[in-house]
Amino acid sequence: VWNVDSGACKSTLGGMENAISVLCLPNGDVVAGSTGVKTADDRHVDFKIRVWRAGSVFKTLTQHEQAVRDLAPLPGGGFASAANDGTVRVWSAAYDLVATFSNPVSARGEVPFAYRVDSTSDGLLFASSEDAVVRVIDTAAGAVVQSIQHPSVCWGATEIPGTGGDVITVCQHPATSRKGHVYHWTRDPARKADEPVLAQFVQDAIVPKSKAAESGGSGGGSSSSSSSGGGG
Repeated sequence: VWNVDSGACKSTLGGMENAISVLCLPNGDVVAGSTGVKTADDRHVDFKIRVWRAGSVFKTLTQHEQAVRDLAPLPGGGFASAANDGTVRVWSAAYDLVATFSNPVSARGEVPFAYRVDSTSDGLLFASSEDAVVRVIDTAAGAVVQSIQHPSVCWGATEIPGTGGDVITVCQHPATSRKGHVYHWTRDPARKADEPVLAQFVQDAIVPKSKAAESGGSGGGSSSSSSSGGGG
């Protein structure tokens, strides 16, 4: 934990497994999610989320079944987590599990990883997954309200302040990791892109995925389920 003004290290929070994702909450708590450890028999285990308070572990959450990829704060307290088990989980301000949103099984029988989760000021979550779909989750309604197919995997979404909820998504190029796309999304129909731009997006994102689905590849879609429980 670093002091932003001085650049000095204030404390070190250790004992976590492999690579981690970190989130600092407004109340001063630090949340860290781990990607687990590899056992002698080639299994990966211990995909934990730890909540640190005043330099000590305050709570440990063990509901994710694979590597925890990302964390995002929620307005009013709590956070969301995304993991390789294909789920986005929502945690309350008391760090209890209040909802789980699961990616749909692909045509190949696989559950796409949930790579990223980003939050907006009004409580929406943008979950970016391995199947190149960004799923918009309304945490208040407890449902996936929109699924947006992209040309390739998205690595994040960011709300643009002062725009009434506009969001930027960042997507890698389907043919090479050296190029990518930035897409600007709005909820205002009057501000949508011109028809040629929309047609090009459909050509880039929808048509290739439709052909892949016909040949047995993974497609879009969404599913959600809610559950309640505490930390492990």
